[in-house]
Amino acid sequence: MNNFEKECVLVLDEMFLTKGINYDVASKSFIGNVTLPEHEGIANHGLVFMLGGISSRWKQTVAYYFTSDSVKGSALKPIINSIISKSEAIGLRVNSITSDMGSCNKAMWASYGVGCSFLGNINNSVLHPCDSERKLYFLPDVPHLFKNIKQAIINNKVITIPDNIVKENNLTSNIVYCKHIEELYKHQNDFELKLFHKLNIEDIQKPNHFDKMKVSKATSAINMDVAATLSYLIKNEDYHSSYRLLLGSLDKFSWFTIMSSRDPVVALSKRNSEKYIETLQFLNKFMDLFRNIKIGYKKTWKPCQSGVLVATQSILDLQDLFLNKKNVRSLLTSGFTQDCLENLFSCMRSIQSVPNALQFKCNLKLICVAQYLKHVSYSSYEQDDREFLGDFLDFSKIPTTTNSETYEECSDSDINDMLYIILNKIVYTILQVLFNHKFLTQIIWCI
Repeated sequence: MNNFEKECVLVLDEMFLTKGINYDVASKSFIGNVTLPEHEGIANHGLVFMLGGISSRWKQTVAYYFTSDSVKGSALKPIINSIISKSEAIGLRVNSITSDMGSCNKAMWASYGVGCSFLGNINNSVLHPCDSERKLYFLPDVPHLFKNIKQAIINNKVITIPDNIVKENNLTSNIVYCKHIEELYKHQNDFELKLFHKLNIEDIQKPNHFDKMKVSKATSAINMDVAATLSYLIKNEDYHSSYRLLLGSLDKFSWFTIMSSRDPVVALSKRNSEKYIETLQFLNKFMDLFRNIKIGYKKTWKPCQSGVLVATQSILDLQDLFLNKKNVRSLLTSGFTQDCLENLFSCMRSIQSVPNALQFKCNLKLICVAQYLKHVSYSSYEQDDREFLGDFLDFSKIPTTTNSETYEECSDSDINDMLYIILNKIVYTILQVLFNHKFLTQIIWCI
């Protein structure tokens, strides 16, 4: 593992548990009480800490605690510092911390002095606890944040945009009405071929609790395809000019694609300098927009606005660190999300939808040791492609390389052997899917 592969992010999140005390045969003790320091009671949540690679796709669970409904954010600070210290001691480099914007996590941010005020003043980093020459950055999880943005927009009905945006785009008003998205659904409801087929009225009007948790439900209502559909209606169906306001707002939401990029095409990179500069300018403009917009009729500052400012500023700082100072060729921002941890929770829920504390402990060990993680079709999050790191504690014993890309020459026979193995695996997988017969797959392996 080279130095670039040791760059990582610390992620924390919790999942709901069934309350109860159970006897653990392995430890010969009862399990189910809160284990988080400075807290007590019966646990109904499992809090997990996970490290994930930034430039390479690995992940490793490093700690878990049982918690109750009320968690003091300040109690998380010493745990985080301890994990970072031990990780740095074995050669890893923890650059940032990702969490959702729950009350306890915002309290944890506050204990570090991190946050964003309604005036738009941003403090997104602190001095690194293990290196005075580095910074430790904080990010709200972008998929969680995007869901919050969608709910804030849909629930509050209107957005007031700044006057400078109105002048730039030659708009007739600064009030954006979210009801136009519902009108778009009604317009195409009777069409056999819909302008945008993923749009669902339930996702806009009254989404249930589980739909609110799904990122796909948020991206189906607010995305560039909806903007393109509105543009078509304005040009070809003589829709009112007020729709241009919503169109202009939706055009800004390529922000989510940039902030959670998984494809090298949309990764932050300096290979195309014009596109790189354009992307940075877009992110800065998006920050200015969210710093000045007013959501709802009361025009109050919303938590999602603070989240957007902190997340975007952290990504801007981190891309500067990796692309300009560490000379990384490209940066996939999905490495800074907590999809890796959400994918773990999805797999745990596939075993028991709401496990008790003992089941949570056993399933967590099973997944981490047996590498049980797989794609769950009904997961609320995108599939994460990182693998668990089996030799996690051996980093300090493994010699490192200084070059980010190391190549070894392979002989023709080595290449032929590798191709044979790959083709054998492909044929085996195809036939197993098509026929799903144990006897046939045994014959294939014999061949």
